[in-house]
Order: sequence, then structure tokens, then C-alpha cells
Amino acid sequence: MGEAGDVEEQRCLLENSIEELFQNHGGKKHLQYKPLIFVDARNKEDKEIVTLKKQLVVVALDHPRCGELMPTKFVPLELQLAQKVEENKKILTMNELSDINKQNDKMALTPAQLESFLKVNHALGKLIYFDEAGLRDNVIIDPVFLVDVLRSIVTDDLFWPNNLKEILESIKKSGKLLKQDLYEIWKQDSFHEIWTHKDYIVDMLVHLDIICTQKDEKDGSDFFLVPCMISTKREENQQIEHYRSIHLAYRFKEDIVPPAILYRFIATFISMWKLRVSAKSSRLMIFRDSADVTIDGEHDMRFDIQRNRFIVSLSHNENKISIVPTIASTAQECLTHAITNISNFYFSVSEDSDCNRDLPFSIQIGIVCGTDLCFFDHTLSSNKEWKCPDHNTIHKTDIVSRWFADKLYAVDDRCPDECSGLDQVWLGRQPEDKHLGRLAAKLTHDDTRKIYMYLKENEPALQWDIINESKKREGFDIKLNALYDWKKSSTYASFKQLQESLKGTNPIGEHLRLDIDRLQKGPAILPNDISDSILNLAPTGFDKTDLNF
Repeated sequence: MGEAGDVEEQRCLLENSIEELFQNHGGKKHLQYKPLIFVDARNKEDKEIVTLKKQLVVVALDHPRCGELMPTKFVPLELQLAQKVEENKKILTMNELSDINKQNDKMALTPAQLESFLKVNHALGKLIYFDEAGLRDNVIIDPVFLVDVLRSIVTDDLFWPNNLKEILESIKKSGKLLKQDLYEIWKQDSFHEIWTHKDYIVDMLVHLDIICTQKDEKDGSDFFLVPCMISTKREENQQIEHYRSIHLAYRFKEDIVPPAILYRFIATFISMWKLRVSAKSSRLMIFRDSADVTIDGEHDMRFDIQRNRFIVSLSHNENKISIVPTIASTAQECLTHAITNISNFYFSVSEDSDCNRDLPFSIQIGIVCGTDLCFFDHTLSSNKEWKCPDHNTIHKTDIVSRWFADKLYAVDDRCPDECSGLDQVWLGRQPEDKHLGRLAAKLTHDDTRKIYMYLKENEPALQWDIINESKKREGFDIKLNALYDWKKSSTYASFKQLQESLKGTNPIGEHLRLDIDRLQKGPAILPNDISDSILNLAPTGFDKTDLNF
């Protein structure tokens, strides 16, 4: 009895210690420590294991997807995949999966049902399937395999083999992971399955922002960057020069920002713009929680994190008065779009209902107040001045409001003479469906065909005939479907590709900027026969589950 009493006493003490330690911590609600379970892994008959099993069942039953009905036609294929996992199979190609499915005769799923099967089971965590170009041809049927993939790179010193420690030190210092070093890691016996599917695994890790490539080096670079593994801090003497910078911040409502959001944002940040190189040390300017990028010959940008605030500083090489407003506002739009998508992805996966209702962050503008930055809500930037409540100081907002600068507008649906076309920031971005809708409204049928033949990578003539010959589609729908098909099938669809395809074909090729600007703010000016409601419709002829809205 004395021993049992000691265990309960220790349990109570530890529970109280945890309660006190996390009493003001934003992540307290995510902890489950009551009851606190002590498991003796050396004893198969340990009673605490029974308690652990019961607790796991309680948590599982509390999951919002628990108890949902599933189609009975899913059952045979689920059992077959479970058998494959038992046989130590980790990944199936879509062709292999289709062959297994066909064995079920009358219970075989149609292609559309198979697509739904994959997406439903991916959402439930039973398999891993990404409906993205370059990834949709493979399915990870054993989700635990993804853990092996991640631990092959993201792991502690203790688990790295001694003969590869130099690789780890390089990643921690500079974030660089040479492709040849990555492949060397995967040649170990324990990662044989990864090595077999190395090209797919690389594409998946890039998709998840675990590793990333710099802008304009997706094909030619001989190394990746691994933001989550960098341990090097920025030197304290590398301070921001406020006289040539304006500042923007994304302040999260929770005190603790999930690391997944931070590292994915850094990966996105350095994928949209090219990393700066230190003039002093010749190293890439990426650190544990900070990075510097170059926008053009005169503008550069820096990202820092301070607790629950992501701070972005845009600088001109001479003075902040010279910062181009459209560069500031376009950079802000790119970053806001990126962090919104990252946040939505993270909180939808974590089933955080509070954050699903509203964005988990607010946008603020930073202004130099004394020797530090003070922040105010971005909606106040429309005022001519702002009074800092902490320091009772009045500040002009004319320069900092450039983060939300107005765009150029057309006269009689034509670009003004001073229109310089798309900024470099936009050229690297993927067009949204609304952008393709606007472009389709302006193109002729013949122009669309020329563009499609230029952009489409595989069998463009055959695919154009398939799209064009459908009697269910009309002129606008054919053009929209052709552009959408190019975007969906291309690995790196971008405005730059569109602009290149339009040169010498249509005068709007040099003025894509006008149409994008209109979509960012204010109502669109469209031809008389095409309304906004039409452009917002999904292209017909594709399953809705294929669309990436």
C-alpha cells in the first residue's frame, strides 16, 4: 500500500506542477495530462497500459469525424490496402491502385469514386494523397511511413549516423542540404523505401515546405533549404535601418504560434523572392527565425518573428521615401495570401474550430516610435496620422500606408501610359481561377488555341481537340477550360509563363497587371456580355473535387 500511495502522491505532485507551469501558456488547452499516466514499458501486465488504452479510446470517440457513415463500396479496397500494409508495402502508384480496385468486380470503384475514396481517407489519416501536379500519381498507403520520411531529415543529433554528421552540421548552420547529401542519407538501409521513390518524396517534401528551393532555381539548384533545422541566430549588429524601411506585421491571436506555420511561412517567403547573400560572410541570409530577400535592384525585404508577431520590413537602398508603392502593396498581398492559406491549412488539419471561424491573425502596420516599433491596425492607415497610445506621440502615415497603396486604374478599359506591366513579385505567382476567367474574357478563340499550344506540356494538340470538341461548351467556356487545364497540369504555372505566351499574340500580354489590380480591389470592368458572376463560375467539364479554389 505504501508503494501505491507513493505513486499517487507523485502523480498528484506532477499534475499540480504542470498546471502551475502552463497556467498562463496559450497552449494549455491542447495538453491532456489528467489523468497523468505512468507506464512501465518493461511490464506487459502493467495496469497503467489499460488506463492508457481507455484514454485513447475516449480521445478517438471525441474526434468530430468519429461515427460518420462511409460508403460500403469503400470497404473491399480498404481491406486490400490494409493487407498491402501488412506485407510492408508503403507506396502505390495510381496504376497499381487501379489494378487492385479492378479486382473487386461489381464492388470496384469508378474513377470518380476512387478519387473520393482517396480524399476521404486522406482526411481521416488512413493514407496520404495529394491531388497536386507531380504528386497525384502516388499514394502513401501507410501513414507511418511519412514519419520515417520526416525523421530522415528533421531529427536530433542522437539519431544521425556518425559518418553523416557533417551533413547535419551544415543544415543547422546554413540551412543548406545538398541534393547529393540528401540522397546519401536515403541510401541507408533504414530508408530503402524512401530511396526507391526519391523523386516523389522530394516533390512531397517541397509541397509540405519541409524543404524548399530558392526562387528561379527550381530546376538548376544543387541544394535545398531546410528552414526548420537551422539553429544559427542572426547577429545582433545586423539591425534594421529604419530610415529606409517600412514595416508590416501579422499578429497571431494565440500567444504561441505553431512552429508549422512559422517554418512554412519562411519557406514560402524565400520561394517567392531570392535570398540575399551576406557581403561579409558570403552566406545566405537565412536564420533560425529570420530571413532576408531581394526584390529588385533597389528593394529588399526582411522577415523576423517576435513572440506571436511576424514582422516584415521592406527597405529601399537609399530612403524609405523612395519605396515604390505598388511594390509594397503587391508584396503585402502575396504575403497575406500565403499566410492565410498556410493558417487555413494548419487549423483545418488540427480541427481548431475557433480558428476556422476567423483568421487566427490580424494585420498591423509598424511605425518607428522612439527607438523601437509600435504597431497599429492596418485599417487605420487610411488616416493621415496615428497617435501612439503608449507614448502619446503623433505619427504621419503617408509612407507606411504604402503597404495598402491604391492600384492603377484604366481609362476606357485600357492601361494608362505609365503602366509598366506586372511586378517581378507577381510574375512568379500562380494565377488564380478568377485571373484565368478575366483573361478568357479578353482572348479570341484563335488566341487561346495559340497560347494553349505554347503552354501545354503534353500532347497539346490532342488535349485541345478534346476540350474544343465538347458540344456542351460554348466559346467562353472553351477558353476558360483550356486555361484551367494548363494550370492544373503544369508543375509551375505562373503569370510569367502567361505573359511569355501572349507576346506577339495579343496586346494584353504586356498589361496583365491591369486585370490583376482590378481583382485585388474594387469591381471589375468587363465586356458588356460577361459579368462578374460568370467569371466566378467553375469551368464545366471537370469534377468539382478537381478544383483548387
